[in-house]
Amino acid sequence: MLIGDLPESMPVKIRAQGFDLISRSFSFNQAQVVIDLSKSVVLKKGDNNQYVWLPKLNSKSIIAAIGANLKSSIYPVDSVNVLFSERIEKELTTSFKYKLINPVDHYVLNQPLVSPYNVKVRGAKSVLNKIDTIYTELRVFDRLESDLDQDFKLEKPFGVDSLYEDSLRVFVGVETIAKYQFEIPILIKNAPDSLEVKLFPNEVKVSFSCGASKLTQITPDNFSAEVNFSEVKSSFKRLSIDLFKIPLNVSEVSVEPASVEYIIKSKD
Repeated sequence: MLIGDLPESMPVKIRAQGFDLISRSFSFNQAQVVIDLSKSVVLKKGDNNQYVWLPKLNSKSIIAAIGANLKSSIYPVDSVNVLFSERIEKELTTSFKYKLINPVDHYVLNQPLVSPYNVKVRGAKSVLNKIDTIYTELRVFDRLESDLDQDFKLEKPFGVDSLYEDSLRVFVGVETIAKYQFEIPILIKNAPDSLEVKLFPNEVKVSFSCGASKLTQITPDNFSAEVNFSEVKSSFKRLSIDLFKIPLNVSEVSVEPASVEYIIKSKD
């Protein structure tokens, strides 16, 4: 399989009578040279075969192409290189490529579900050895406020000449984001064993936003709030709340109150 772009032209410096040069400039017939790759040097470059055609060794065919009236030729190009790669088949993972311009704050998009999950392709070995994923053509949406369920064309990567599936079924679930609230206990960090610390209150309200389907996976145990005993000072009677454990699928997290009062007494 041919990979890479072939050169469309090659510079050649010529010397001749003025009329011959001028007539060549106004000619509509472009000189053409046929390159016979079977007579070229072949170099192994990884998974590619590089065919090297040398203008200096093919001067007769170049002079014949540009005309006998042009007395001499100089070729600034040392070689013309043409790359070929073995053609193979490979399964690539599919992926939906999209962009959302105006996301709506109170909606969340779930991870796209695609079918089929893998697609078999055929193409250049040197290219397919470097890629594992094939994408749909980029789709741009202004906003999504309802479920997306339709087919999208796959984009053929460079070096691939055949797709055994040319489209992908994509489902993107769209759900409303709502505000939820849990009450969780406050832990005390760095408190000495000889002292007893009481907090008022000893629980805080944690507010957060998430999609309705994610709420079933979230419990109060997924959050942790604490105060640090090392912040205790005689001149300040409140300890600030630190929310140090938060689940991944939530946003807009806040605690109330932000600080609590405390009493310290000896255990003896």
